Amino acid sequence: MKHLVICGAILLPWLSGLVVADCTTTQVLITGGPNGLAATLSGMTINATSPAGENWKEQHVGGSGGALNKVGLGCSHPVDPTVPVGTWSVGKTGNPANTARVTYSYTGGSSYTWSVHNNGNGTYTFCSGPGGNEIATGTFSSNVLCGP
Repeated sequence: MKHLVICGAILLPWLSGLVVADCTTTQVLITGGPNGLAATLSGMTINATSPAGENWKEQHVGGSGGALNKVGLGCSHPVDPTVPVGTWSVGKTGNPANTARVTYSYTGGSSYTWSVHNNGNGTYTFCSGPGGNEIATGTFSSNVLCGP
């Protein structure tokens, strides 16, 4: 029993710091006037990790329908520069009627549509739909764009 208490005392602070990704948390919705999801994403860089360990670091340039940039190691880095990879847009689908989805359309490739859920702790989870599968969880930061 003593070992259980000691292990709990050691692991509890570590476990409490973990982000709990949840596709049932509050979804970012379209709320009258300006689009809530587009406003959340516009001018922001997502830094997220998928359950499989893949890292997303992409810039949302402009408003809905704007460019999507892959963030590399720097604007003019010789091996891994920041480059345009497609576009992003927000639309309404599903239930309820004001449910917003973001679609990422990659140049010469596929398009992916996700619901976005606010975890309430500064993180967001991208999901296959409300109550669906977690695709990635991450944070947003303001864009630092390349160019003049």
